[in-house]
Amino acid sequence: MAQRAKKGSVARFALAAGLVVAACQHGRAPFATTAAADAPRARDAGTDAQLLHVTPPPLPPQDAPGVCGRTVVPIALTPVNLYFIVDASGSMSTQIDSPDSNGGIQSSRFDAARIAIRDLLLTVGSRVSFGAALFPLNSSDPNDACAPGGEVFPTHPGDGVSYTKSATPGPELAGLLRILGAHKPSGLTPTAVSIAAVKTDLLALPGKTYAFLLTDGAPNCDAAATCDASTCTVNIEGSCGQPPSVNCCDPALGLYDARWCLDADPTVAAVKDLADSGIETFIIGMPGTEAYANLLNRVAEAGGTARPSDPEYYAVEDSTDLSTTLQSIGLSVAISCDISLEQAPPDREQVNVYFDGMVIPLDAQDGWTWTGDASLSIVGSSCEELQTGRIQQVQVIAGCPSVTR
Repeated sequence: MAQRAKKGSVARFALAAGLVVAACQHGRAPFATTAAADAPRARDAGTDAQLLHVTPPPLPPQDAPGVCGRTVVPIALTPVNLYFIVDASGSMSTQIDSPDSNGGIQSSRFDAARIAIRDLLLTVGSRVSFGAALFPLNSSDPNDACAPGGEVFPTHPGDGVSYTKSATPGPELAGLLRILGAHKPSGLTPTAVSIAAVKTDLLALPGKTYAFLLTDGAPNCDAAATCDASTCTVNIEGSCGQPPSVNCCDPALGLYDARWCLDADPTVAAVKDLADSGIETFIIGMPGTEAYANLLNRVAEAGGTARPSDPEYYAVEDSTDLSTTLQSIGLSVAISCDISLEQAPPDREQVNVYFDGMVIPLDAQDGWTWTGDASLSIVGSSCEELQTGRIQQVQVIAGCPSVTR
């Protein structure tokens, strides 16, 4: 079953609503009024990411049809980055779903990961920036099964909201999908060193960054490691062909070597290092990780994203479960129900909140409520609706009495 991210625990930043064009207008007085109500409305207000990273376009002559007040209360925006660290080891070429009754070819685990990332970014791509890394990344030496992973798609602002509305990949998302689709899984699983390799890139990003580690197995590839049969991944997975007491990672046997030893503590340390630097990491365990649940629980705890029940990481069963889970987590971090304003409005009793031009009542149970002089929260079913990703524009408008139930 898909597990939803904890609401509130990950939504810590002001609403990334680049569709709220007025919230970022350059050079305007904080409460400047817009043009007359009968002025034509701009067709596409742009994207969150564009507004966060480049000079915003001019304010549309009309905010939304039917709103009362016309005085825009600017929302304070914080850039949000979604960064995908994807296991590209040889086992990721394994089918993720059972063959159907007709024997049709199913997606590999790697393809399922790519599709799940696509589905999430089709929903929230206009609200965030996104990037990706793969591990191992053996472009320089195809025979190096433990080549450290690295970034394959530097973090870029997402595509315009028009692509979200049409559910069509824009140039940025298409570019990411092209790179992922061209990669062929191979090698082992150098998780710890690969996470460490992208740390500098992640720390350089403006705003809040969330990492997503998608993997189907155990971290290994530490040539300096030592292990016994209980921590040799070949033994754990039963693929050694020897009695259980035989340590298949013992180089003296000539079967495998230390690279197949479980690289547990360094992986936990690498993820904790990111968390200590302010970057939380969600652990998505695909089929194949079942034998390593205890370790992945530790990694989730280190990443600051542990679920409240066992398993503490996000264990998925098939491709549908993977897409649903990634969508749930991504929406919860990309769209916050907590909104900070650039400054307090002159009269809090003369403020309304609109979703796509429709007023949301001032209601502490099922609408919105003030949480400070310059902050408010969307609550109840209104928050749930916002976090579906279907709301394209959120506006805070002053000038008319607050609508209540």
